[in-house]
Amino acid sequence: MKLLIPALLFLAALPLQAETRYVIDSLYVPVRATDSPNGRIIHKGLKSGTALEVVELNEDGSFTKIRMGSLEGWIPSQYLLDEPIAKVRLEAAQQQLKVLQEDAGKLRSLVRTLEENNKLLEKQSQDSNQQAKQAVEELAEIKKIATNSIQLNENNKQLVKENEQLRTEVTVLSSEVERLKERTEQEWFLNGVIAVGFGVVLALAIPRLAPRRRRGEWK
Repeated sequence: MKLLIPALLFLAALPLQAETRYVIDSLYVPVRATDSPNGRIIHKGLKSGTALEVVELNEDGSFTKIRMGSLEGWIPSQYLLDEPIAKVRLEAAQQQLKVLQEDAGKLRSLVRTLEENNKLLEKQSQDSNQQAKQAVEELAEIKKIATNSIQLNENNKQLVKENEQLRTEVTVLSSEVERLKERTEQEWFLNGVIAVGFGVVLALAIPRLAPRRRRGEWK
């Protein structure tokens, strides 16, 4: 037991690892040159909530040696806390809330932008669907026209073929008409010649057929 107490005092006197502690609320704690209530004050007072770096504790742990920038001294350990004071925590929470609100505002703005983009995309999709439908209808109409054109072309070819056939038949009929005309003219000519010949024969034959008078009868 006698050995345990000096060991504990020795351990308490050892420098602690660097850690951060905070001055308690609503106080201005003076910093002293030594770990004594009567030590020389080297700083009039640190405002509560100030973050300090712990350097070491004195033997009984009543004073803590702190460091803040170039300032280094002793303050009563009872004024130190392991976490920030409520005011600091509140300010940090308010700052975090402000950041969260700003982020929420940005998110709302992003959501509105996304909604507007979605509406625009929906409209573009509807327009694209309408254009696709119109294109399909136009394609069907073009196919129909093309089919009609093909049919008309076939009909035209058939008409051209029939026209050629008619022309051929007209040519043949014209030749036949000319041939018949020539034949008719020849027949008329022959008939005329026969008629004339027959007339001449009659003219020559009739006097011969008439009875001759006796000479005494003429007197």
